[in-house]
Amino acid sequence: MQPSSISSEEFESVDFEEPHTNSMPPPSPLRPSHSLSPSLSVDDDALTMPDSSASKIKGNESEPPLEVIDSFLPILQFLPGLTLIDGVYYHHGTVSQADIEKLCAYTRRIGEFTLTDNIKESKYPVHLGTLLRVVQLHNCIALGPLFPSLCRLRIVDAQLSFDYLNLFLTPSLRSLEVVNIPEARKTVLSVFLDAVAQESPNLTQLTLGPGRLPGHLLRTFSTFNHLVQLELIELLPSFDSALLERIGSLPALEVFVLHAADSLYGSNPSEPTPNAMQDEPPSLSPWSPRPDPWSSISDPIPADTIRSPGYRTPSPIPSTRSPSPIADPIPDTPGPSDGPALFIALVDSFPITELPDVPVVRHFTVLKKLHVIGCLALIEDLIGLVASEDIMDLALTLVWSPPKPKRKNAASVVQLNVIESFATAVELAHQKWFETLKGVLIGRKEDGLSPNITTPAFPAAMFEVLLLHHTLKCLEVTGWTLNSSSSNTLQLLAAKAPLKLESLHLPIDDTSPRFSLTSLRTIAKACPQLVSLRCNIKHLSNVPEYPSRMPATNVLAHGLEVLSVGNSSPHPDPQRLLRVARHLRVLFPNLKKIETHEGHNDEQWKYIGNLVELCQNAYLDATEHEKAAYAK
Repeated sequence: MQPSSISSEEFESVDFEEPHTNSMPPPSPLRPSHSLSPSLSVDDDALTMPDSSASKIKGNESEPPLEVIDSFLPILQFLPGLTLIDGVYYHHGTVSQADIEKLCAYTRRIGEFTLTDNIKESKYPVHLGTLLRVVQLHNCIALGPLFPSLCRLRIVDAQLSFDYLNLFLTPSLRSLEVVNIPEARKTVLSVFLDAVAQESPNLTQLTLGPGRLPGHLLRTFSTFNHLVQLELIELLPSFDSALLERIGSLPALEVFVLHAADSLYGSNPSEPTPNAMQDEPPSLSPWSPRPDPWSSISDPIPADTIRSPGYRTPSPIPSTRSPSPIADPIPDTPGPSDGPALFIALVDSFPITELPDVPVVRHFTVLKKLHVIGCLALIEDLIGLVASEDIMDLALTLVWSPPKPKRKNAASVVQLNVIESFATAVELAHQKWFETLKGVLIGRKEDGLSPNITTPAFPAAMFEVLLLHHTLKCLEVTGWTLNSSSSNTLQLLAAKAPLKLESLHLPIDDTSPRFSLTSLRTIAKACPQLVSLRCNIKHLSNVPEYPSRMPATNVLAHGLEVLSVGNSSPHPDPQRLLRVARHLRVLFPNLKKIETHEGHNDEQWKYIGNLVELCQNAYLDATEHEKAAYAK
């Protein structure tokens, strides 16, 4: 029985300018590409997995498409004698030469494999001995890896499946994704990644986490010189700037995503940053007992020492020196100015060997996308470390760790300093990549250890600067409130219209700007290219009046597709919801989805979304009625 195949889209590369699709004829491996998504989602996936266990990756028209599978069953079905015993698949019986040739022909066509314990169709695992038998049969007529055309391997929610990892070692591998790394299997994964570094040196995309990996494994990253995209999701318990420098040395890296909300970060190996260690008792500090993961790579350099190539320790100063007009100081009664005078005399008397110039090391030289979730020190260090001038997609999410000083007013001062420092970092990034930025996300995430606190406000001045940025297409603020008033925001938008914004996501809370339903028209006119809008609505009372049984005279042909809204309380009159739905239909005829938010009148907004869909269906019915009448 042959596995069913469903057509799937090939790997595609999407940027902010114009989507395009690249294809490569198999069996040459497909190069996985990254996505600079206007939604600024961290989960940028180059290819969506189908629901079935086998589908296709399109290749050259003259070649059959590569297979996409998420189970070993499509392979084993080429062998007669596959048997289910006690909930496990085994192979029994003899295999002909023709069966082996069919199996090898199929494994050559596999371009993507998702390895998981969550088996959808088979529901039962395959015995390891059965897979070893497959490898043995394959080696009878074909040399080399079992999957010579495999270009993408996804390991998702795997436990027992980690025992099969070495079956996927192949030079054709370009993309590796490991999601939800179990603690008990991290050693197996570490060994596999070391093997991948040798067998698949042309890997271009690597995604790891969430999970925990040992620090020594970080040295593996530097061996992937062709790595274009690297995502590390809650992977490291602690690290320092040495890791950032090592990653930044990758010559082809264009996309770097780092989630370090639960990690301790230090700006240098010798001491942690105060921001990451605030209010932490010295006895509980995890930095002191943990060895530096980079200590095995190079000897630590003291903070007050600068080394350069060719540097040699200078010879000791001789006991005798040439005559000087400055008399020798009396050792027992030194004067207040004798120390500096003696130093000047020594400098003038002895020529100092000129040290060679220290070469400037540049990091992240071709980076285009930077997403980081972490403490303030990590964000500041990364912004300063990136040498690329072409950042297009920037997401900075501050992990919030409220201070706990004894005095309440002191806590407010520290909190204000953190907010100002973060806004300064955002401003620096904005200035640094002023000409290239097209997507910006400004976020805040609580550390999970502190009690619920009042959501802090992101400075209005910096928000307004970003809002009016001339090249920006996507702007999102999440986890913060905004001090900028709705009227001021609307005035800014109207004054600078038309803007290039395609996605504008503002916070949904009662302290951020709340817009009236009538002001949505102002936003639509100021942002004619807007596709996705998230904002808070004041109330459902102020709805424009439209004539009954007559078309509205002030309709817009706007392209908005997603409206994410909410307001503080439901409206007592259900009939008012009909008017809201028509108003949205007048402004946004292409609206496809209304997203709601729990605790923000989500039930009424869901109903409004259904009413908008009803209006759209009625319009389609009316169009068909006109066609039927014209055909008579």
